[in-house]
Amino acid sequence: MEDEGKIKRLAELVVQKHGRNTRAILRERIDGRLQVRDYHLVALWALVAEAAECILPHARRQHRIERRAREIIAADVATRESVRGNNNAAIGGGRV
Repeated sequence: MEDEGKIKRLAELVVQKHGRNTRAILRERIDGRLQVRDYHLVALWALVAEAAECILPHARRQHRIERRAREIIAADVATRESVRGNNNAAIGGGRV
């Protein structure tokens, strides 16, 4: 149980550090350990890769949600400024 928490934490750190490149980085680490026949670390990095796969879809989904929220807020601000500008023009246009 304690090891599972450490593996999950390591996966989180790798995902935070490497983001989209996480899979490639972990593949390189596993391949490097295979070349020197360090099977203990191959197994460890394989577990980290498996844990990272569970994290990555959530990370991508969260990023899309945050990006979409920023787009909505930006569109709302632009709409409000546009409406405010049109109201000021209409008000100013009526005054002489």
